[in-house]
Amino acid sequence: MKTIEPNFKELGPKYGKSMKLITFAIKSMSQNEIKKLEQNKKIKVAVGEQSFDLLLSEVEITNN
Repeated sequence: MKTIEPNFKELGPKYGKSMKLITFAIKSMSQNEIKKLEQNKKIKVAVGEQSFDLLLSEVEITNN
């Protein structure tokens, strides 16, 4: 099982005030979504009515 955490150093300057919502979306990602992100190096994530492209470099993925 893999866990995913936001890379605040990368995401903070890019998203600023939206970081709480983006952090929630990242931590809510399924194992399948994490796998897609690893394979494609990016994934589209929806947060409320907004969506954004999350890059692999903007997160930290670890194996548990």
